[in-house]
Amino acid sequence: MHRAAVRPGRMSGWIMALAQLVGKRQPRPQRTASGGLGIANILSLPRYCWRMTAAMVKHRTASPHRRRMSVGFLTLFALLLAAPLPAAATLGEAEQDWQQGKLQSAVVRLKDLLQQSPENAQARLLLGRIYLDAGDPLAAEQELMRAREAGANDAETRVPLAEALLTQQALSRALEWTEPPADATPTQRADLLALRGSVLLSQEKEAEAAAAFSAAIDADPSSLRATLGMATLELRRGNSDAARASIRHALELHPDSPDPWQALATLERLEQNNEAAIDAYTKAIDYARSSWPLHYQRAAVHLDLRNPESAAADIDAVRRQRERLAGLDYLEGRLLLLQGDHAAAAEHLEAYLRRAPSDPTAIFYAALALNRLDRHAQAEEYLLRLTAAVPNNPQALALLARTRLAQGNAAGAEDAIRPVADAADASPLAMELLRQALARQGRTDEAEALITRAAERFPELASAQVAHARQLLGNGDADGAVTLLTRVVDAEPDNQPARMLLMRAQIAADAPQQAMAAADAFLEHSPKSPMAHTAKGALLAQAGNLDGARAAFGKALELDPSFERAALALAALELGSDRPEQAEATLDAALAADPENADVTLARAAMARLEGGADAFNERLRAALKRNPEALRLRLVLARSHLAAGDASAARSLLREAPPEQADGAALLMLRGQAELAAGDTRAATATLTELAERNPTVPLYRYMLASLKAQSGDLPAAQSNLEAGLELDRDAALEHDRLSRILAAQPTAAERKAMMERLLRVSPEHPVLRAARARFLAEQGDFAEAVTILEALADARPHEPAYTLWLADATARAGRPQEGQMLLKNWLREHPNSIAGRLSLAQLGIQTDDPALAIEQYRRVLDSNPDNPLALNNLAMLLAEEHPDEALDYAERALELNPEDAAFIDTKGTVLLAKGDYEAALPLLSKAHAGSTDPSIAFRYAKALAGTGDEAGARRVLLNLKAQSFPEKAEANALYQRLAGGN
Repeated sequence: MHRAAVRPGRMSGWIMALAQLVGKRQPRPQRTASGGLGIANILSLPRYCWRMTAAMVKHRTASPHRRRMSVGFLTLFALLLAAPLPAAATLGEAEQDWQQGKLQSAVVRLKDLLQQSPENAQARLLLGRIYLDAGDPLAAEQELMRAREAGANDAETRVPLAEALLTQQALSRALEWTEPPADATPTQRADLLALRGSVLLSQEKEAEAAAAFSAAIDADPSSLRATLGMATLELRRGNSDAARASIRHALELHPDSPDPWQALATLERLEQNNEAAIDAYTKAIDYARSSWPLHYQRAAVHLDLRNPESAAADIDAVRRQRERLAGLDYLEGRLLLLQGDHAAAAEHLEAYLRRAPSDPTAIFYAALALNRLDRHAQAEEYLLRLTAAVPNNPQALALLARTRLAQGNAAGAEDAIRPVADAADASPLAMELLRQALARQGRTDEAEALITRAAERFPELASAQVAHARQLLGNGDADGAVTLLTRVVDAEPDNQPARMLLMRAQIAADAPQQAMAAADAFLEHSPKSPMAHTAKGALLAQAGNLDGARAAFGKALELDPSFERAALALAALELGSDRPEQAEATLDAALAADPENADVTLARAAMARLEGGADAFNERLRAALKRNPEALRLRLVLARSHLAAGDASAARSLLREAPPEQADGAALLMLRGQAELAAGDTRAATATLTELAERNPTVPLYRYMLASLKAQSGDLPAAQSNLEAGLELDRDAALEHDRLSRILAAQPTAAERKAMMERLLRVSPEHPVLRAARARFLAEQGDFAEAVTILEALADARPHEPAYTLWLADATARAGRPQEGQMLLKNWLREHPNSIAGRLSLAQLGIQTDDPALAIEQYRRVLDSNPDNPLALNNLAMLLAEEHPDEALDYAERALELNPEDAAFIDTKGTVLLAKGDYEAALPLLSKAHAGSTDPSIAFRYAKALAGTGDEAGARRVLLNLKAQSFPEKAEANALYQRLAGGN
């Protein structure tokens, strides 16, 4: 490959000017194709072009008011290796090595020559220039000063010396050396004046810098340094077209120099023309003496373009020339991240950050790798460092929001993404993250409004329109969703999510024929799409054409044997058709194609459980984990299975065997704490939950869990302390009502419960869960007026949270206004007709107000949507027992199947049998219920069964024990006793 023999020390001041061009201004990181921070902080650019990058980023990111920022670039050039090579016979051979890019050989030859002749001024001058090329300006300065002491020409040493000082940002000293001496050649004069312009730009003196660059061009119109310096100046003025013209002019003057090609590559990259940037870098590599910096930069572009093979080739080229370069860890980390090896990526990126802890781009990618490993607490630490150094960067804030959402910190996620999402140029991603944060805080109306806003702002963006269509469908506007999705599909025929949602919307709009036509159109457009065949299969199955559905799912799996959705759909179809062998075969084939698919693995394990119980399920998961120990989801499911079976020891062992990089994940730590608690190891559980809280310092839930554990173990001060720590973090009401109730219940007296609530309210006086607890406490003490006042305010402020309205209705009813309580619930249910809790509460009020019809209606409504609700089944059976005992018996039996050992449910079936007059069948049930309960009503019914089966003496004994107790059936019980006693 031809390499241009460019004069040593050829030019560098223009790029040094670019280093100081932004002065104390920090360039705002730019977006890249890979979603990273972009090239505002590109690593290890050679001394000529990393400064120009800073200037270009300044132009791209500066506001009209030119916000002041600080330069954050980091030089990654390693010191030249000093392996022994044959000694240089002459200075000319060292210079020839330099021109050919053999810098190591040139350095060794020069050092050998200087050992023989320490006062060789030209050797020291050349060594200084090579150190500049290698990115070591301090060593260059030292050698150049020695060269001057040894008698080197003043003008000849001034250019590289000023450049070395400028690289070190020693601006005042650099400016002193840019004064051209009288004997300077036109080229030297131009170089020094161009360097002077670079220093002046660094000092924010644009007018003087412009004069210096103009004077340099007057001195030598072909000066490369001056021409590129003018390009820098144009960028500073916001004129990228003029900057490009200057670079093009430099290319015309010096087509065989790598520097204008490198400058062009940098500009193209800043303009997001990454393919053009790669072409320009390739040209620069062809002409460069030392090509590894250019390979380095080109590797970064390939990574942005998600070209792992090309990036790997460039990384190898860098490694061959600079195997100890710190930046290799950065590039390799990014490459591994792109390849999906997140653990190795994090290891390389963190290794790099130990040597360059302030590099913002590396911090971002390290946080991204940690986020994908579910090491969210560490990721957040990095991101907080990054956002402190580079505030208002949209990608960093978006990742911070994602990380906080993953930790359950919705309010923190909102804080992170709100400035980006509220900006006039907010991206759909930022708006979606804000929507998620709001939705998780229960602020549904605000979240819904964001979807509508995004759809209006981005009418041509399919993802925004699909999200809006999903919103319309969820709100019952199926026709509106169909209209919107039809438009999206017409504009983007390849948009599979839009096509799938369109079919769902058409089904919801009661248009099955249109849905089938949409499936056919999908297949016609994408005949080799497994998703298209799966969609058709789903519609055929819904229409009852099971053979057609099987064929469609089978075709999808023929196209892609690992296609999960088709495999799961076909297995479900076969299982529903009572063909379990075929379902198993389907899942086994999918696992053969993709052995690590967690969903298919779990489905196959679930089928094994149908035949072999929990042991078969567990064995399947153990085998899958043996093949893939990093399958965290399977490990957690298996651990939960052990816990459900009461085998805490097995769960703990399984969790301890997790790979080290998963050991500090929040999900694993939480489950480990649960396993330790189940094993009775309170000390270990406390240590685990403490570690969980410390690793996730912004998540209030973990502090609340610790508070529960401390209360359970009797350490009430520690429970109080952890509650307060959680409340200080909790801005989205993450504290659960039940958890607080259990902690308060651990206090020995009502006075101490009240004191704890008052202390907590001082920490967080507006926290809704605390205020609700206080209202409930007041109601227990009979102070219904204040309780109702508090709950009214909470119900008005949080209308979508049923608990406050339900408690308000209960407090109102207990205050002697049951009809008002009923009306509250009825009005609320008009807005929330699907609320199970609301209907159960209204039914209970119906019972309390002697309105069985209302209770029966509400329990039936509950069972319409939730047919296995045990409370509704049980209570409905009791209400229907006297007048409709046959119907009541069905409900009672269904309820008892769900809770076979619950005394109340056993009693219900016995009660219904009593109503039917079947005393013999009722007796064993009521005997068991009586044995498991102290409820006098159950005891009375047991006595009735005894009497009905002829055991009057037994019935009298039971009734006699009830004489001193109060219960609703007391009068009836007394009458039965009198009858039995009289009969004796």
